Amino acid sequence: MTTDNRPVRGRRRAQYLIDASVHSVVGQVAALEVDETPADPAEEIGLEAYYRLNPFVSGDSAAIQPPADVDFAAVDGGCANPKLLRSSLNLLLSSNDGLQACGLPFSVELQPFATLRHDDEPIPLVDVTQSSPVRCTRCLGFVSPRTRFIDGGARFVCHLCSFSNVTPPDFFTPTDYAGLRQDLESRPELRYGAVEYLVGPDFWTAKKAPHPLHTLFAIDVSQQAVERGVTRSMVAAIRKLLAENGLAGKIGLLSFDRHCQFYNLSDPNRTTAVMCDVGDLEDMFLPFYDGLFVEPGVHSNVIEATLQCIESAFVSDPVPEPAFHAMMRAGLHCLESTGGKLCIGLSSLATWGPEKLRMRENASLYGTSEEKTMLDSAHVLWKNMAEEYVSKGVGVDIFVMPAAYVDVATISTIPSMTGGDTLYYPNFVADRDTGRLAFDLTRACSREQGNNVLIKLRTSEKVSVQTIYGGCIPRTSSSLEMGVLHADKSILFHLELEGKVAAGSSVDLQAAVLYTTNDGSRRLRVIHKRLPITDNPGEALRAADMGGLVTYLTRVSAADVHRKTLKEIKSAITARCIKILTAFRRHGGTSSDKSLLVMPESLRQLPLYALGLQKQHALRTDVINSDMRVANLRQLQTSPTKELLFLLRPRIYDLTSLKPHMAFPDDAGDQIHVPPALANSFGAIPPGAAVLVVNGQWSVLWLRNDVSPKTIKDLLGDDLSGQLVELEESRVRNLPALDGSSSILSIQLRNMLAWLSSFLPSRALAQPYLARQGLDGTEILFAGALIEDRNADAVELSRFLETLHRGIQQGLRESTLDAGKGWIPGTDGFL
Repeated sequence: MTTDNRPVRGRRRAQYLIDASVHSVVGQVAALEVDETPADPAEEIGLEAYYRLNPFVSGDSAAIQPPADVDFAAVDGGCANPKLLRSSLNLLLSSNDGLQACGLPFSVELQPFATLRHDDEPIPLVDVTQSSPVRCTRCLGFVSPRTRFIDGGARFVCHLCSFSNVTPPDFFTPTDYAGLRQDLESRPELRYGAVEYLVGPDFWTAKKAPHPLHTLFAIDVSQQAVERGVTRSMVAAIRKLLAENGLAGKIGLLSFDRHCQFYNLSDPNRTTAVMCDVGDLEDMFLPFYDGLFVEPGVHSNVIEATLQCIESAFVSDPVPEPAFHAMMRAGLHCLESTGGKLCIGLSSLATWGPEKLRMRENASLYGTSEEKTMLDSAHVLWKNMAEEYVSKGVGVDIFVMPAAYVDVATISTIPSMTGGDTLYYPNFVADRDTGRLAFDLTRACSREQGNNVLIKLRTSEKVSVQTIYGGCIPRTSSSLEMGVLHADKSILFHLELEGKVAAGSSVDLQAAVLYTTNDGSRRLRVIHKRLPITDNPGEALRAADMGGLVTYLTRVSAADVHRKTLKEIKSAITARCIKILTAFRRHGGTSSDKSLLVMPESLRQLPLYALGLQKQHALRTDVINSDMRVANLRQLQTSPTKELLFLLRPRIYDLTSLKPHMAFPDDAGDQIHVPPALANSFGAIPPGAAVLVVNGQWSVLWLRNDVSPKTIKDLLGDDLSGQLVELEESRVRNLPALDGSSSILSIQLRNMLAWLSSFLPSRALAQPYLARQGLDGTEILFAGALIEDRNADAVELSRFLETLHRGIQQGLRESTLDAGKGWIPGTDGFL
C-alpha cells in the first residue's frame, strides 16, 4: 500500500488588489423576538469574522457545522468536511416521532467533488490496486476512524452494524493498551473522515477497464443557429476552452442540422476538415470510429481546421430544423464503448426527424392542474434513452440558446437524469453572451468530476434511507447511478430513524462514491459523518442547520411540481415553517409572551428563504412560460446548499457606502472583509446608490437614476463622462485595466467580484450585467432579487411573517393535539 496525501483539486486562491450582514428578519414586524442562546462561540463575534480567523475542526463532537454560505476552512478531525457531506441537523433527536413533532427533516446532502479551499484539509489517497479496501463482511461498510479494534487488533467492530470481523492478515497490526493501532499515523482511512482509494479490477464496471475521459461536442448548425450566431459562439467557446485550459483525455466533434456530420481528426498535420454526413436518421450509425476522438494537444491543427469548417461551411445554405433525437442517438453510439461526456449547443425547437418535438406551450393551461404536463418530457422514450446513457457511463450537458420556445422540459430530461446540466440562455445575443457561454463551457469541462458513477449511502442500524433527490437514477433505496457527477452538483438523501436511539449516543453515515477520473483511473471516495443524539427538542432546534433545511424544502418542492399544484406546494412550504417554529416555541423559546414571534438564532432567516423559494420561477403561480419554469426547476433539483442560499436570497451590496477597510484583504492576503448585504427590499437602497447584486448564477451592477457622475467614474473609469444614459454595458462586462489614477471604489468592486468568483465558481460572476434604473431590460434581474417586497404573485416579507405568527399562535392553542400529528388550519402537506 502506498499513501499520497495530495490535495484534491481545490478552489484557487483569489487574487485581491491592495490600495498604496447578513440581513436579519428581526424588525420586520413589531412582535418578533430572536432566541439568542448561543449555539457555539462563533456567534459571539459573528460567523464571518470567527471563521476568517479559525478553521472548523470536523471531529469535535461539540462543534456545529458552519453555515454553507460562510467562507471557512475545514480540518478533517475524523468526520468529513461539511462541504462534502452536510446534515440538516447537527443534533439528531432520538426518535422519528420527535422529529415529526418538531417538523424537522432528517436529511444529508452529498457533494463529493465540492470545490475546496486551498487551506482545507486535503483528501488523502490510498493505493489498494493490489488488494482491496477493508470492509465489514456483513454490511459492506468501509473502515473509518470510528472502527474499533479488539482482541489485540485481530478483529474489528464495524461502526455501522457493530458486527465483529476478522482483520485481514495484510491489514493486521497490534494494538496498544488503549486499543489503538500502532500504525495509526500511516493509515489515513483510520484517521480521516474522507479518504480516497485507488482501486483495481474488482471495482471496474462490468469488468471493463476504465478509459480516460472522452468529451464529444455536438454543435447546432441549423438555420437559426447560423443566423443568430449560436454556431459561431459555440465554436468560439470550444476554441477558448482548448487554448486556455486544455482537456484531459480525448475530444471529438459533431455537428447537426437535418443530418449529423461526423469529423475525422486522426491526421494531426491536416489543415482541412474531413467530414462524413449521415442522413439515415431512423437508423443512426457511425460511419467510422478511428479518428473520431483524439488528444487535443497532439491534434490541435486538425481540430482548428474542423472548427473553422463548422463555423463557415453551413453559412451559405443553412438547413431549417435540427434533428435532436438522431443527434442524441449518434452521441450515444460515439461514447458507448468508453463512457464520457456529451456537450451540446442547441438554438431552436427540434422539429425534424424521429421523435421530433412540437409546440406544447399552451397559455390556457397556466395556473391549472394541467400546467404540469408541460413541465415533463414529451414522451417516455427520452427517459429510456437517459437510462441507456447512464448504463454506458455517459453524462450530458446541454447549452440552450433560444430566441423562442424550445421545449426545455423534453431536451433537459437526459441531462437531468445522467447527472449533467441544462444551461439556459433566454434571448441569446451572440455579441453579449458568448463570453458567458465560454466561461460555462470551460467550467463544465475543467471542474473536478467523476464519470460512470455509483453511489451507496450506508447508515447505522436504526437509520434508513427513504428518498433520494437529485439528477440521478436510483437503483435501490440507498444507492444510485449517474453518468457524471461534478463539483457543482449534490445528491440529497432523506433519512428516517427506525425506533428510539439512546440520548448521548450517536449514529454514523458513510457515503461510498465509485467513479472514473478524467485520466482513466478508477477510484472510491469514502465520506463519513457522525451525528450525536439528543432527547431535547429545544437543543435540536437550536442546532439545526438552516441551509440543510432549506435544501430539503427545495428538493421536496421541486419533486412535487409533477404531482401537486403550485399553490399546494407553496402552502406546504409555509406549513413546514409554521410547524418548526411552533415546536421551538413549545420546547425551546425563552419568552413567555405568546404575542411574540420567537425563533432560534440558527433559523432566524428561515422565513426569508422560504419566501424566496416561493418566488422562484419554478413555483410562481403567475404567468411564467414553461421553458423558463423548467430551467429554474433543474437548478432547484440539484444545486448545492451554498449556491441555493444565494439563488433563493440574492445578496445586494451597496458599493457607494463601503467603508475604507471593506473589500480589502486581511493581513494574510487570503480573504477580504466582505461587507454586509442590504435587505432584499427597494426601500433599503439609499439614494444615489450603485449596488452589486449576486444570486450565484449572475451578477448585476444596478445604478439608481440619481447616481452621481463621480460614483460612475470612480467605479468604471475616469475617462467616462459620468452620465448614466451614456454608459455602455461593455464597460461593465469588461472592466478597464487599473492604473495609478484608479479609485479605491474601483479596486473594491474588483475585489468583490474576485471573491464572489472564488466562493461561487460555477458561473461567470466577474462579468456583471449593467442595469440602469428605468433604462435597461436587465433591470428585471435586479427586481427579482427584491424578495422582501411584494412582487409577482407572492406577499412581502412582513405579511409572510404575520402569516407565520398567526399559524404558530393557532398551533399553540391546539395544545391537546398529538405532537406527531399537528394540524394547522389553512395549510396542506408536510404535516
